[in-house]
Amino acid sequence: MPAVDETAAQDAVAPMEAAAPAPAAPERNSLQAERPDVFLSYSRADQAFARALAAALEARGKNVWADWEDIEPSAVWWQRIERGIDSATAFAVVISPDQLASETCLRELDSATSGNKRIVPILRRRDEGMQLPPALADLNWILAEADADFEAAVDRVNEALDTDLAWRDLHARLLVRAREWAGGERNASFLLRGRDLDAAEAWRDEQGSHNEAATALQLEYVAASRAATTRRQRLVIGALALGLMVAAALAGVALLERSQAIGRARVAQSREYAASSLSLVGSNPALAVAVARAAEEVTHTPEATAALRTALAAAYPSVSIPAVGAGVTDAAVDRHGGILVTGSTDGIVRVWIVHPLRLIRSLGSRRAADDPLQVVYVAVSANGRYVAWSRHGVVRVWDRRTGRPVFTAKPRDPFDNYPRRVELSPGGDLVASAAAGGWDPLEVWDWRRRRVRRLGGNVLGFAFDPSGRRIAAASHGGLVRTWSVPDGRPLVSFQAEGFGGLEDVAYGRGGYLATAGSSGVQIWPPHFRTGQTILRSLDATTVDFSGDGSRLVVGESSGVADVVRTSSGQVAATLRTGQGNVLQARLSADGRAVVTVGGDGTAREWKQTSPFVATLPDGAVAVAPDAPVAAVAEASGDVSLWGTRTGRALRVLRDPRLSRSRPAGEADTGNVTFAARGGELVASTVAGVRVWDWRRGRSLASSPVVAESSWFDPAGDTIFSSEWVDYRRVWSWHWRSGKPPELLPESDWGVGPTESAPDMTTSVGGDGGRVTVRRGGRIVASLPGEGAAVFSPDGRYVLVIGQAARVWDWRSGKVVATLPTRTRLLDATFAGSDVVATLDGEGTASAGIALRLWDWRTGEVVAELEVGPGSNGLLSDGAGQIVVTGAPNALYRCEVCVPPPTLLRLADERFPAPLTRAERALYLHQP
Repeated sequence: MPAVDETAAQDAVAPMEAAAPAPAAPERNSLQAERPDVFLSYSRADQAFARALAAALEARGKNVWADWEDIEPSAVWWQRIERGIDSATAFAVVISPDQLASETCLRELDSATSGNKRIVPILRRRDEGMQLPPALADLNWILAEADADFEAAVDRVNEALDTDLAWRDLHARLLVRAREWAGGERNASFLLRGRDLDAAEAWRDEQGSHNEAATALQLEYVAASRAATTRRQRLVIGALALGLMVAAALAGVALLERSQAIGRARVAQSREYAASSLSLVGSNPALAVAVARAAEEVTHTPEATAALRTALAAAYPSVSIPAVGAGVTDAAVDRHGGILVTGSTDGIVRVWIVHPLRLIRSLGSRRAADDPLQVVYVAVSANGRYVAWSRHGVVRVWDRRTGRPVFTAKPRDPFDNYPRRVELSPGGDLVASAAAGGWDPLEVWDWRRRRVRRLGGNVLGFAFDPSGRRIAAASHGGLVRTWSVPDGRPLVSFQAEGFGGLEDVAYGRGGYLATAGSSGVQIWPPHFRTGQTILRSLDATTVDFSGDGSRLVVGESSGVADVVRTSSGQVAATLRTGQGNVLQARLSADGRAVVTVGGDGTAREWKQTSPFVATLPDGAVAVAPDAPVAAVAEASGDVSLWGTRTGRALRVLRDPRLSRSRPAGEADTGNVTFAARGGELVASTVAGVRVWDWRRGRSLASSPVVAESSWFDPAGDTIFSSEWVDYRRVWSWHWRSGKPPELLPESDWGVGPTESAPDMTTSVGGDGGRVTVRRGGRIVASLPGEGAAVFSPDGRYVLVIGQAARVWDWRSGKVVATLPTRTRLLDATFAGSDVVATLDGEGTASAGIALRLWDWRTGEVVAELEVGPGSNGLLSDGAGQIVVTGAPNALYRCEVCVPPPTLLRLADERFPAPLTRAERALYLHQP
């Protein structure tokens, strides 16, 4: 091979700084400096052609690196050749048999290939059987043989060198810099910075669209340059950050103190609003909901949540009853609050299904255009079947089911078209009417027999007693009269003491009578000797008892209706019906549905959600921990499954071993228990113990142990059973293994069934009357207590039931709440994470039992209701579904036993109206 011009080689590999751009073009970086366009590789036999090619390329503006002089091969010489190849943007090789036989030419080709150089193959001479290396065999050659057009060949070489020139130029420059860095022991002074680094990274990111890929050394060089730059930036930023941290620390202390002060102020404000809400619960629960919601909006506090729960439990959400283009004049509701009847000024009587509100029938004919406006009065029987209404003095009774009239009574005087009030007896077979002005006699029709009895006149309001055998009427001057309906015989007349004009009367359970007038409301016992005034200093326009006699609704001339507890005279709720007098207010049997008609023609149905869901069969009860399902072990030995949200029967699990011919009253079943995880339950019967897949209704395993009670271990793999005859004999059964049960020594099973939470169990009783909390078999807490113990739904707290209900934080061993009892605590459980249900009473068949719901974080009683006198225990799924066990078993739903976010959504859905400006000023002290 010809010797290499040392000076030319040295120029080709001069440092990049020497070829740096002139100061006049500062935007160019050192990677864009001038470099050879092509390294020309050839054999000495083709030197003449190579010189002619180089000259032709230089004439076309190309910078050609070639070794024209002979240089003896040496290490230094080869380093210069390599640097020449690296610095050139392309590698042109003159192919001939001599070139392929030259070790130096092949070594140059390997160097160009390893550097991912663009190779331009130029075929000068060829022989038959000429073997080409892979680097040349796969490329398109430029033919430059002796008989070829030389200028055309040079043009093709020049064109190949111009293709992707910018990319190859940077490729060459980076390869030189990278090898300098590698040869300099990777010294940081060789690394790229600033614009050089940006250009190199841009070149690297574009390599996928070019033929010459970056070498591993180039990629490593660019990555090292970026890492060094990042380290320098971090050092600078760190120094700045240190200075800023000192300043920020001082500012942070001030901000923290300010934030804490603001937080304390918000907590105090939220608590103040919560107290204001609780003061409104008795008089205006809907307004109390809005104020409690404002307390939660300021900031979340336990007091705000408790106030919101209490207000929602007491409030009556309402829905407007459409008058369909006319004003409502009267309304009536059946015993169950499911059927609503309205009369309107257009002369049409409309019958509605209440939940959801839906019109099901229209009765009568529309008032003619020249017909004077009339007040239409309506009534409905207790069972909802019959509807009575009056218009133009004519009284009609319709069968709601068929939509047909069954009775019509016209006035005796054909010119008497004055509106007449109507009432139906509870059975619907009697209809009473009297002129609204109060001068005509009270008429009672037995419409089936077409018989009428005319009683005394001067009648304003009147009502049947629950039996339908008596009727009472209020008159001007405060006089109240009663009659026997079957024979029309007057019974008792008395004067309402201290009352002027009476407007209405209502019979309640047990023969009690309520009177309403301009001076208030009185309740009279059956003997009518002395009335108890429960509301005074109000102008009462209408009154009605709930079916159980526990509540009254009183309409007032001020446009409000009060729901009153008859036992104490306390106002449970104030319903704002609209403008003008309350013309009508009616209660459902349970006292939780109210229908009101205002003097402005607006009618509303108010519904307080009933907590009662259903009555369950007698027997031991269990509640599934992970599904809304309750299981009842009935006396027959069957296990019935019930939906706790709907109260509907889901499935019956029947043990085929049980006899169906046992004597009546003899129980076959002990208890039933759900596994803490999974879908299994175990039932204990006189036929043995059986494990069920309750979701599929399939029996999984059975044991012959006659057990009174059985329970799962926390993992659900082992069942413990205490014998029916001797409860101290306990059997252990690994039911999944198929092995028979084993009798345990008393010391091995301890105190009995355990209450479990995720990864934890409690044992109640034991030595010294302690409640122990175990995790993984290890005791992690020991609390004083001798009653039952229940985990909270999140497992953070333990409710210990003794003489009082105490909530323990088992991690700290501290009592966080003590819930007192008024008589005797029968049982308690968590109805939600923040709500505890307690059963308080004597536990006898005659004494009343109170179910109370406590917000245990504040000690507030959220709601209270009376349950069956035979009630003796509580169960809950921790999500608001409560089972009161005893005689009978009853299922209740607590809609307010939910977390605060769900509670707020419930308040927004039922009471969306915001506080008025005047209310915000009065209760929130906002201008």
